Amino acid sequence: MQPRVWLPEKLESAASRREIILTTALSGLFCSASVLWMTGLKEGPAFWVVALLCTGLVVLAMHLQWRSKQVRRGWIVDFQQGSLTPIGLAQRERIQIDPAQYSLGCYPAATRETGASFLLELRHVRRGPVAALTLVHLTSRPFQRNLRILDRCVDTLAERLRIRRSGAPLLTGTDVPHAR
Repeated sequence: MQPRVWLPEKLESAASRREIILTTALSGLFCSASVLWMTGLKEGPAFWVVALLCTGLVVLAMHLQWRSKQVRRGWIVDFQQGSLTPIGLAQRERIQIDPAQYSLGCYPAATRETGASFLLELRHVRRGPVAALTLVHLTSRPFQRNLRILDRCVDTLAERLRIRRSGAPLLTGTDVPHAR
C-alpha cells in the first residue's frame, strides 16, 4: 500500500534478460573456441582459459551496453494526489486524475514468439486514450498465471486511483487467451 509506485515504459520479465545473457555467453564461448581452433590453439588449459576470457569479455561488453541504454522512462503514480507524473517521456505533462473522467484499461498489444504483450492505458471518458502507461510482455511459460497477476494488478491500480476499469478483464471464465 505504497503512496506512490513506478510504472516503467516497458516491463519485460527478468527471465528474458537471463535468456539473452545465457545465449550471448554460449555464443561467445562457441565463437571464441572456433576462432582459437582455426588459429591453431587446439588443446590444453590455455585453449579454455582464452575461450572463457573471450566469452567473459563479450558478456561484459553486452551488459555494459545494455545498462548504458537503460533510461528511466515511465510514470510515477501518486495515489494520494491522484496524479501521474511522466519521467523521461518527451512532450508529456503531469496528469491530474478526475475519477469521474478517467478509466484504466489493459489491452492486447502484440504477440511475439516468446509470449504476448499488453498495453496498460489511461483513457478519458470523451477523448479516449490519453496515455500509454506501460507495455507489459508476458512470456509463454507460466502465461496463464502471469495473465491472472496482470489482471489483478490492473484492478488494484484502478481501485487505488479511484477510477473504473475500462474494457473486459483479460481472463473471463473459459475464454482464456493462449500465447503461441
